[in-house]
Amino acid sequence: MGEKNIAQKKSIAFLPEVATSVSTNERTPRLLSLLRDHFDVHAIPPGRLGGLIYNQSFAKPARYVIFPIEMGSLFWRTLAAIRKDRCGLVFTEGTYFSFAGGLAARVAGKPFIWDNHGNIWDMARSLSKSGIFLRTNQLLERLLARACARTMVVSEAEMRTYVEHGYDAMKFEVFPTGVDMKEVGAKAVARQEARARLGLPDDQIVILFFGSLGYVPNRDAAAYIINELGPELVRIDPRARVYIAGGGGQGLQPGPGVELLGFVDDLQLWLSAADLCIAPLWKGVGILTKVLDMMAAQRPVVVTPLALEGIPELADGVNCKLGKDREQFLDSVMALVGDAPLRDRLGREGAKLVARSYDWNDLGQRLSAILQMVMTEAEGGTASISSATEDANPHDRR
Repeated sequence: MGEKNIAQKKSIAFLPEVATSVSTNERTPRLLSLLRDHFDVHAIPPGRLGGLIYNQSFAKPARYVIFPIEMGSLFWRTLAAIRKDRCGLVFTEGTYFSFAGGLAARVAGKPFIWDNHGNIWDMARSLSKSGIFLRTNQLLERLLARACARTMVVSEAEMRTYVEHGYDAMKFEVFPTGVDMKEVGAKAVARQEARARLGLPDDQIVILFFGSLGYVPNRDAAAYIINELGPELVRIDPRARVYIAGGGGQGLQPGPGVELLGFVDDLQLWLSAADLCIAPLWKGVGILTKVLDMMAAQRPVVVTPLALEGIPELADGVNCKLGKDREQFLDSVMALVGDAPLRDRLGREGAKLVARSYDWNDLGQRLSAILQMVMTEAEGGTASISSATEDANPHDRR
């Protein structure tokens, strides 16, 4: 892109700077990449001590000491960027980065957007956090919600949770996490070819689950697969085999009908090889990105009610199979194991759903519209997201 076009773009600050690899659908890298298509973005990297704050193996008292130092560094560097680059808005990710970036924005007299990945009540419960952690973060989130121009959440369910706790609904924008459908199509290979490259038998029913096993809800799901689902599946149908992909699985031992793959370099290859995918998660926050990835690859999925909170368009027997509890989850998996036409139909319908409502390539236009609206309002004008953008995005709260 030429220098002339760059000069015409409005300038914004973004916290934190992350690698924008096109091989991931993680929210923060994708949002930063999308914003760079529409704005002159000045991304603020974490400080040298930043990584230690989230390192659970590092002594907790030391992390408490480091935290205010890191937040102070982020504040000053963001404030300097706002003034030097004349940023009209600060876009912040997560609670802690939003605290530092939001404070800098307020001092500079600029609006900021807080992109919230999941409500603190469900997060604290899912990760078994202490009451002190919950109360401290509740206070911090209330301060952020009052100070920011908009809070972005990933689903209507997330917004309802905040509103039920007394937050102002008019300050929320529902903006889901997405999938790059063009990228998925480019990386997909035929099932037979994928199995040949992975050394999987043609007659095996390949069932896939993936996610970081260091994350408590994913680890609980893996334990359920190993201890309950896998052994029962292979007893009923010896062709069935569940593969679990993801790092952080130390201490987990595979059982009958289950294999642990560890971290895999090419997840898309495993998705191409799979007959169906599963997401047996009963606790968590936000939107289950793994379910979007599964459906985007045109693989039928078996989900729990948790997935419907973030992806409300999911419907049992229409574009997925639902397992309301552990027993029904097994029944739903078995229904797909024994019915190839049903697998094909649900896979097609799931991919259509993602392409229609969760494609990053379409969501980028709405993201730009949100930021333009906030900056126009901050400048004293009146603005709203265009009706065309609203019609194209069913997640708009209006």
